Amino acid sequence: MNIFISTSKEDTFKIAKDFAKKIKKNQIILFKGDIGSGKTTFINGFVSYFNYDKPISSPTYSILNIYETIPNILHFDMYRISSLIDLETTGFFDYINSNYIILVEWSENIISYIKENFITVSIEKLDTDINHRKITFS
Repeated sequence: MNIFISTSKEDTFKIAKDFAKKIKKNQIILFKGDIGSGKTTFINGFVSYFNYDKPISSPTYSILNIYETIPNILHFDMYRISSLIDLETTGFFDYINSNYIILVEWSENIISYIKENFITVSIEKLDTDINHRKITFS
């Protein structure tokens, strides 16, 4: 388990970019954190490591964003997913064991259905300051 403290959005972006250097294709990364904790900021930094320079947003309504990078990155938002049937309709299982990097926000909604090897990134707001975050990799 690795823990980092971010004091700004720029810190979170940099921590994410450094983390991305260690990730290879066919990896699932699960994100945990409350609304506004910085998951999308982290993912923006992560994706930027792979030379993706367009703005990203959480795919809350579309469920999936695909970033054309090498390797391609799939960004799921499982906020509205509440059952195995819901998850199956997203196509999520079709992408496992592929050449994609899979990023999953609101992973707590689907964690019981994931049996593959994954990394969890937890982002937690700290009370010390509005911009301080505790980022834990496990």
